Amino acid sequence: GTLTALDASSCPGITGAAFSAIPPTSPLGSLKAAACSALLQVRIRLPGGCALRDAAFPGCPHLQSVEISVPSLEALNVSNCKSLTQLSIDAPRLRRLSAALCCQLEDFGLEIGSIVSVEELNLKQCSSLTSTGVDRLTSATSHLRDLNVNGCTRVSRVFVTGHAKLSFLDVSGCKALTTVRSSSPVLRSLRASGCGNLKDVELGTSRLDELQIRNTNLDCKVATLLYS
Repeated sequence: GTLTALDASSCPGITGAAFSAIPPTSPLGSLKAAACSALLQVRIRLPGGCALRDAAFPGCPHLQSVEISVPSLEALNVSNCKSLTQLSIDAPRLRRLSAALCCQLEDFGLEIGSIVSVEELNLKQCSSLTSTGVDRLTSATSHLRDLNVNGCTRVSRVFVTGHAKLSFLDVSGCKALTTVRSSSPVLRSLRASGCGNLKDVELGTSRLDELQIRNTNLDCKVATLLYS
């Protein structure tokens, strides 16, 4: 076939069988199936040399399991899949991973293979993840530039000390958060508003352009260190 892009969004009859049958030699580079109410499971396994670069399944209300093993994949979006409990990824070229609003996804539901190239990680309002789950994802890559854990209410600490390229960090609304540590010398934005238990912040940057710390317990000494 010659199909390079497929958008099957809002198709109530689409199931996971449609995607598990993608041939290894298919030229399909972009796959999207948003808001597909019958989609319960996605399992895509393709060999090296395949064409698939972008896969997106956002807003599928009953999607419970996503298993991706695609060496060529660069972007994966499973945001707003509120029934998602299992996420398995092996994609060494993956640069963007969005799982925002996956409120049922817990630490034990993560199976992380190779995601060494991830630059953007969006876990906004993944309210069942803890620091352990976030650590498993962030420690799997050394290329992280953008980390969003806004509203992850069970996360008590965020340590991104091995990420020299991190420039954006959003921990806003992490109500259990007490400690943030980043060694990145290029961090430009830290958003930590609404973290009522936040008391300890250690940063390795002198380039901070944006700092949001409304409604936190940071004292004047810590705040002075942040913008000095």
